[in-house]
Amino acid sequence: MNRRRVLVLLAGLLVSRRAGAGEVPPDRQGVLFLRSLAYDRNFKTRSGSAVSVLVLYRAGNQPSQSMKTDMVGALEELAKTVTVLDLPVKVSSAPFTNGDALDEKIRAAQASVVYVCIGLDDAIPAISEVTRRRSALSIGANDTFVAAGLSLAIVARGTKPTIVLNPTASQAEGCEWDPQFLRLVQIVKS
Repeated sequence: MNRRRVLVLLAGLLVSRRAGAGEVPPDRQGVLFLRSLAYDRNFKTRSGSAVSVLVLYRAGNQPSQSMKTDMVGALEELAKTVTVLDLPVKVSSAPFTNGDALDEKIRAAQASVVYVCIGLDDAIPAISEVTRRRSALSIGANDTFVAAGLSLAIVARGTKPTIVLNPTASQAEGCEWDPQFLRLVQIVKS
């Protein structure tokens, strides 16, 4: 095998290992979910002067912390060049501890989007209760989170990224999706 093929193979392995088997890489997730926001007819009203994304993770859980680092890095890089409905993108992160603390973090960050990293499976009911109360769109790291009550996820279906949407959850968070967007997504009921 020539040297170039080995480098290409290694690069492919590193990318798939970093993203995880069957996962959409954080930079791709970021692009897709930021684009999706423009299809929410209520998003600009709920967002204020910026698209503020709060990335939640589980402290002490290495895969969750690693996903947080990757997602924050990807979103910060996108924020340098991307706007959503002419609004700048701001990114922050916080460990999830409980619903009351999350409510305060969303308020303080003025978060209009909450991205939920892996490792928070047991916290989905508490997270979704707060995102609904705060009218913040919840985006999960996988479709299991969407089935459990979060609004949206970007997942891999074969080699293609797919947007998974829980319309009941997203409506409870104040979203009103354009019908064109609804034709592009996979609907999941909770």
